Amino acid sequence: MQSPKVDGALCEVCEEEPAIARCRICGRLVCARDFEASLGICRVCLSTLCQVCRERLAVGHCARCGRLVCRRDSVRVGLSRYCIDCARALGILPATRQEEVRDPD
Repeated sequence: MQSPKVDGALCEVCEEEPAIARCRICGRLVCARDFEASLGICRVCLSTLCQVCRERLAVGHCARCGRLVCRRDSVRVGLSRYCIDCARALGILPATRQEEVRDPD
């Protein structure tokens, strides 16, 4: 776990328990209950994490399967966004040239 720089700080999620770690994504100081140590992130970021890569925050849901997806692991078609797996299954995303179709970061 990462040690917070502010000693005696309360968790910024529950505001009840002492903070023991800092989220690697948002920087919140969080208690053990609100920290997912295996990923190094707080529960708030965990609830909005891309369900494809599990690294970046999601920007929307896949219109086909409903998974939360980030820009890198999805493709927009009109107003809809599809995860890379559904885009391949639908023939929207060519299997060999996926980098050319994805949204930029």
